[in-house]
Amino acid sequence: MNWFYVNSGLRYGPLSDTDFQTLVQQGTITATTLVWQPGMFNWMLFKDIAAASAPSQTQTDLTKFCCQCGRYFNPDDMLQYKNHWICYECKPLFFQRIREDADVGAMLGMGDVEFGGFWLRTVALAIDWTLLAISLIALDICYNLAFSKDGEVFNPYDMGGLFLPAMALACVYETFFVGRYAATPGKIACGLRVVVASGARVTTLRAFGRYWGKMLSFYTLMIGFFLAISDGQKRTLHDHLCETRVVRR
Repeated sequence: MNWFYVNSGLRYGPLSDTDFQTLVQQGTITATTLVWQPGMFNWMLFKDIAAASAPSQTQTDLTKFCCQCGRYFNPDDMLQYKNHWICYECKPLFFQRIREDADVGAMLGMGDVEFGGFWLRTVALAIDWTLLAISLIALDICYNLAFSKDGEVFNPYDMGGLFLPAMALACVYETFFVGRYAATPGKIACGLRVVVASGARVTTLRAFGRYWGKMLSFYTLMIGFFLAISDGQKRTLHDHLCETRVVRR
């Protein structure tokens, strides 16, 4: 039976069962490699058809693929962690990420975690905006005490006086809490946290960039926020831009 596969956008084949199996053993064909053979309706991931239609030796000996690198191995040459199989070459990185408190479900394709939904994230955002508003009111009072003359109340908004301080305060608020605690106070109250696609914590630099991505979501008539409704992983525009996810704790 002739086999074809795709690697780096190029199609290779036809291959005999023996040649196909050799490429699987070498790691050229992995779990996420697109493969096809005559009689198949469409190209499919190798992991989806390995048990049913891969070469016979592959079915019996190479039925497990590493959840990290995607290569197939004999189960005797792998380590099983819960429902996941890891090759010995990937084992150090796998357990290092666990030690770094990365969520295993998030690390493995975000398949075993619960994402923060649109309405829960809206509540968290409302809490954050309320806290920021209180801080700005306090800043406004201090501003008036400093600049009012002869009892006249100075309105800094007439000159845009608080615009830049407000932006700076919100930026520091978001960057500090997300970079340090993986969540703003509003998200903490709602049991949410921000992670990257691997499940690891967000760096301070990424948290800083995510704030400006959030501003882009805000100034596009809030459309960026509503993307979370239709996205399978509940991602907003700034999540897409910064490759982050909001998950339940």
